[in-house]
Amino acid sequence: MSRNGNRNRQIVTIVLLVLGSAAPLMARTAWAPVGQGTLQITSEDLQAPSRPFRKQVRAVAPLKHTDVRIKVRGFVAEVTVTQEFVNPMSRAIEAVYIFPLPDESAVNAMEMRIGRRIIRGRIERRQAARQQYEQARDEGKRAALLEQERPNIFTQSVANIAPGETIRVVIRYVQALPYKDGAYEIVFPMVVAPRYIPAHGGGGQIVEGNRPDATLISSDGLADGIAPATRPVTTTSATSAGGFAHSAGVPDWRRITPKILPKGRRCGHDISLSVDVDAGVPISKLTSRAHKVTITRDGEAGATVKLDRGDSVPNKDFVLNVATAGDQPEIGLLAHHNGKSGYFTLLLQPPKTPAAEHVRPREVILVMDCSGSMGGRPIDLSKRAAVKVLESLRPADRFNIISFAGAAHTYRRAPVTASPAEVGRAIRHVRHRLRADGGTEMLNGIRTALNQPKPDEMLRIFVFLSDGLIGNEREILAEVKAHVGTSRFFSFGVGSSVNRYLLERMADVGHGRCEIILLNDDPAKTIQRYVDRMKVPVLTDVEVKVDGVEVFDCLPTHVPDLYAGLPVYAHGRYRAGGKATVKVLGRIGPSRTSSTMTFTFPGPSKASSPLPSIWARQRIKQLELDKLGSGDTGAIEEQITQVALEYSLMSQYTSFVAIDQTPTGLTGSPDRQDVDVPLADGYPAGATGQPAPAQALPPGGSQYAGGPAYRPGPVSVGGYGGGPVGLVGLGILGVLAAGELLRRRRRSAR
Repeated sequence: MSRNGNRNRQIVTIVLLVLGSAAPLMARTAWAPVGQGTLQITSEDLQAPSRPFRKQVRAVAPLKHTDVRIKVRGFVAEVTVTQEFVNPMSRAIEAVYIFPLPDESAVNAMEMRIGRRIIRGRIERRQAARQQYEQARDEGKRAALLEQERPNIFTQSVANIAPGETIRVVIRYVQALPYKDGAYEIVFPMVVAPRYIPAHGGGGQIVEGNRPDATLISSDGLADGIAPATRPVTTTSATSAGGFAHSAGVPDWRRITPKILPKGRRCGHDISLSVDVDAGVPISKLTSRAHKVTITRDGEAGATVKLDRGDSVPNKDFVLNVATAGDQPEIGLLAHHNGKSGYFTLLLQPPKTPAAEHVRPREVILVMDCSGSMGGRPIDLSKRAAVKVLESLRPADRFNIISFAGAAHTYRRAPVTASPAEVGRAIRHVRHRLRADGGTEMLNGIRTALNQPKPDEMLRIFVFLSDGLIGNEREILAEVKAHVGTSRFFSFGVGSSVNRYLLERMADVGHGRCEIILLNDDPAKTIQRYVDRMKVPVLTDVEVKVDGVEVFDCLPTHVPDLYAGLPVYAHGRYRAGGKATVKVLGRIGPSRTSSTMTFTFPGPSKASSPLPSIWARQRIKQLELDKLGSGDTGAIEEQITQVALEYSLMSQYTSFVAIDQTPTGLTGSPDRQDVDVPLADGYPAGATGQPAPAQALPPGGSQYAGGPAYRPGPVSVGGYGGGPVGLVGLGILGVLAAGELLRRRRRSAR
């Protein structure tokens, strides 16, 4: 071979050796995640550490920090939420963040802060607000838009955040705090957990036993039965433009499903939270049920509670119980007159627990969510609660068990007598045969339960155990409202970030109450209290009469039964101030009873008060419940819109929009950057899988939306190995080196 040939071979070898060595550096490899609370945004404009070549990785989160400040006065909370958005990129961005707020919150203000400038948001009809925002965005103006997707899910959009710029969005809301078992409960949700989006508008199937393939024979030799649905099941589905199949009943599923951070990557934003409490009465105890906090007492009735910096990952509900010392009055009043109208809130306490002889025979139907999202501790807590309920049954009671995931299953064809032997078999069924797996076709489970044959002489009680993480809430609520009749529907939420909106509203339309168990709660006492109060209402057929002051627009339109440890709020308006007697009437068992107190309703005042917003929020809630199953939905939607506009409140049909008129010099459309959120604490990671955009679900399929965002190309989080391309390069390098060594040895042997 000629000298030129050898030289060419050497040149090719050197080139291949260089390419093989560079291949690991050229691989698209993610680097180690940042620490908690540090903003991490990566893009094609940002180079990876120790890499000479740029790589293209999607943005992680333009949201840097959320600050929450809660001021509690008596049983009213005023909350300020500040979201800090930062853009370290080289071009303008539009940040979009899907986040939760309490479902009973009256969101009455939003503003955008840019440096020292404050641009106050104005309430508009939703479509008009969206049009104004998009026009401002396309014109290069800074703008913010706050929209409500569900009463507990909101979307914050911030347009044209300039490179290196920080924009803060401030949201304010007020809320009447629930009072349970001698304590006010303050809840601030921190993350929207993934929702199951059924592919059918009520589709799916009901099968025998606990598996879809066969009727099961239990160890005691009894066959499990089925109670077939008597109402038709609609099975319509659609496929979105993006390729995902989704329920025709949940057309907005994308707007309630934030993208979840990939496994192994930490959250790029954190949260701080403080609570300033002035209970007005001595505080006996403050308990944070899910987070580490620092508590500083300020006298007998005051305290400051701050979230520990080491517990700042926003992946579970913050829950603070403020227990008050001494007995509360059976009737409490808070009132305010703003010169145009008076507003009041009554706190109605149950009197005493009825005697055992007043407890009617019951028929208890357990409805248990056994879907994949309940895996782990949630299904364990749910089963323990179910066992407690079964153990509380008396021989005169009847019961059945409905479990559902992708399909609904019954323990028996019809409710059976609660004999000791039957209850024992049912407990074994719950403990050993129910497991969490599959989708959440909740409508099937609800319909199966509501279709159970019912004897007229018994009080029927439904006990619903679930995390409530589905997207077709309105279908579920409409079904319960239409068919619950005179029964009682108790909902039992289990998890760190449950869908409180669904679970609370199910109890509202089902004449029952709702209880939530967090994953790190000691469930024994909570479950026992739930079982005890479910046995019988303390006060039924409740009426409230006010004499001496003219009241109107009172809410709720039907005062629910009062249960031990669970008072209720009544809201209303009044014409003019003065002295009045408030009388609460009802029944304890078969006996009539009443309680009367005298109050002074105040006259006009120039002071501000949260009561008008609280009343208006309850008015919207009542209209939303009236809309369920109503034929005249257009008229009700307009009523909701008018109330929201008059009181400057967020609703499904109104939004806040803020537009900065200061010139920015920005041109072109900003890059949309969605805020990825952490997976809810305790949520099974395998239940959030979501197909790539190029794929469509098979006909009749379903999905857990909100799963890990699709990122094409090989990615190795946290390492520098170079991925598949790097491995190929190393392989080529090794082969070439071995070949060159062998060639030189042959030449030497000659």
